[in-house]
Amino acid sequence: MPRPRRKAPLLPGADAPLGLLAVRLVARARAAGPAGLIHMAAGEARAERIARVAAALAPDVLALALPPWDCLPFDRASPSRDAMGRRVAALRALAEAGDRPRLLVAAPDALLQRVPPRRLIAETAFDLAVGAPLDLAALEVFLARTGYVLDERVDEPGEAAIRGHVVDLFPAGWARPVRVEHEDGIVAGLRRYDPVSQRTEAPLDRLALLPASELIGPAPTDDVPALERSPGLEHWLPDLVAGLETAFDLLPGAGLAVEPRAETRRRAGLAQVREAHAARRALPGETGRPVPAPDRLYLDEAAWTAALAGRTVETLPEGGEEAGVPRFVLERRARAALARFVAAEREAGRRVVLAAATARDAARLARAAGDEAEPAADWSAVAAAPAGALLALALDLEAGFRDEAAGATLVSAADLLGSRAESGDEEGAPAPLPLADADLHPGDAVIDADHGMAVLQGLESVEAGEAGTGDAVRLGFAKDATLLVPATALDRIWRYGADPDAVTLDRLDSEAWPKRRAALDAELARTAAHLVALAREREAARVEPIRPPAAAYERFAARFPFAETRDQARAIAAVLDDLASGRPMDRLVCGDVGYGKTEVALRAAAAVALAGRQVAIVAPTTVLVRQHLKTVERRFAGLDVAVGHLSRLASPAEVRAAKAGLADGSVRVAVGTHALAAEGVSFADLGLVIVDEEQRFGAAVKARLRELARGAHVLTLTATPIPRTLQAALVGLQDLSLITTPPARRQPIRTFLAPFDPVS
Repeated sequence: MPRPRRKAPLLPGADAPLGLLAVRLVARARAAGPAGLIHMAAGEARAERIARVAAALAPDVLALALPPWDCLPFDRASPSRDAMGRRVAALRALAEAGDRPRLLVAAPDALLQRVPPRRLIAETAFDLAVGAPLDLAALEVFLARTGYVLDERVDEPGEAAIRGHVVDLFPAGWARPVRVEHEDGIVAGLRRYDPVSQRTEAPLDRLALLPASELIGPAPTDDVPALERSPGLEHWLPDLVAGLETAFDLLPGAGLAVEPRAETRRRAGLAQVREAHAARRALPGETGRPVPAPDRLYLDEAAWTAALAGRTVETLPEGGEEAGVPRFVLERRARAALARFVAAEREAGRRVVLAAATARDAARLARAAGDEAEPAADWSAVAAAPAGALLALALDLEAGFRDEAAGATLVSAADLLGSRAESGDEEGAPAPLPLADADLHPGDAVIDADHGMAVLQGLESVEAGEAGTGDAVRLGFAKDATLLVPATALDRIWRYGADPDAVTLDRLDSEAWPKRRAALDAELARTAAHLVALAREREAARVEPIRPPAAAYERFAARFPFAETRDQARAIAAVLDDLASGRPMDRLVCGDVGYGKTEVALRAAAAVALAGRQVAIVAPTTVLVRQHLKTVERRFAGLDVAVGHLSRLASPAEVRAAKAGLADGSVRVAVGTHALAAEGVSFADLGLVIVDEEQRFGAAVKARLRELARGAHVLTLTATPIPRTLQAALVGLQDLSLITTPPARRQPIRTFLAPFDPVS
């Protein structure tokens, strides 16, 4: 007699904890078996989080996120190779899943876009394995067919470089490139490497290289032996587009779960496709271009209806059931509150799961819970554990939840630690400071410690009699004089940054260089003494420690709609430690545009303002002041923190109100230009000065800002520090935080030279 099929639990509401939604989707996918399940999430970031959590909770289920294109419909800019590569990788994994249960999570944008045919996805890959033969000509053809670009240096997805016995490949959709070493037609090694330092990292046994484009060119034939290296498959575009399918074709029997906001976004996306196509077709001169009809690239309403025919479609209910757990970090005694909660849940016979992404956070949760937690491999192991068990699960979740079907309650590290919870994906050593290449090359201007300015002419072998042959560096000086310096004395030669043609070379055996060197030595000694005095003065200074109220600070931090990167989290933790140390903070936060420096500053401002002190946020332009003002007002809304504004854009009434509020202490956060340091502006209790884009302020303004910050903490933000500021940080006069990790899936800046396009 066949076993009755177990009915999967109902899906939760759209606003239920994300972890509970992932648990229910996994249960549905298991019940569906190889037929699978498709979940249409409200957005791309949410889809990726759901897929990541589902994969961690159920390793036996193939949980994948299908990303959308990162360009507008019918835009001149094509999708990036990274986006298309990740799509192809997800589609291929689905095609190769066999009998494994599968869950596909995607935003509406991704499901609306057609995909390459299943046959083409299954057939198009280039396999590399250590010890296996390597056909370089076939590899070049594959790279050209599948959208890779040959470049001298490989540092972005979809790039490749073929150099002698080394091939560098950056598989589209990967986080790291791969270096292929080959000898006599055999693959000798496969290693990941850092695209910045170019240093090799983890070895690989094999690599299945997948396409970097969804428009895959035809395979070589007798008529077409190979494609050109230059990108562009315009000649094949009509045939390629005509063969596109839908993501639903890869899961023909899968049901569809839809979030309410996702359906609204799908309809808006279809309208955008129609409008963009009509605008593109209406442009003069566009009639000769291959502009496919919308239904060739996207699923219109008729195609969407046809794709859903015969499928079970379920829309998640609005709102959400009460399935969360308390936010212990908001309690006055968070650890005690967690211990009481865990004890009560276990006494009621529920399994309690402590979920953390790192071993350190897992230890913190266990200590707070007051008992040893038994490791659990996945959610199935949780459901099979004895009633009242205390379990530990390696999982990165923003909030805990209750699962009635499993009789389990999950408490996440974020429930106890709030914004201090660590992300396992971001673990690792801090990134090094990217400094200039210090290697010496022929033709460089150099300084010899004993003889002065010279030009490095090359390396030579010199016969040294009975001592044998040795290496020496030939230096060129003024009047065509040359000097051979033993290679063992290279520590006395430094590269000079200027162009050799722009410097005056010293004369050998002249008195000019020894005099200049003596003057420089004296100046260096005076500077060193001054730096030591400044460092001792800073070390001896003391201020009142600042510690924000935990509940209010966590409410502020929770308004940040993204997960902090590794470097962001470290910078925030360092700033909070500085504020609580009792020493005046003077920290430089250095990071590229869009890497999250502003959030570090906002957390510092919140810590000081919520502790009852005042904050001054200074920016160099009124445009930046306006942006910061809107952000600060939004983040502090409802937290009883008054915000003021001082710049030439402020009305006279606003200026008077801000000055009065700063003087009496009622305004706790002020955003403005250097007007905040002008005469007539006084602070009742200034605790922190934040200087944004420090490199754009002049020396006089910086002096006024330093005077304003006397006795207060200072936080400086910059993407391109001037040499003096960077040197002050490197010698220890300022503390330094580097933000070198971009936000997850940050869209790269792509530059195109194109005529004016009214559609875009």
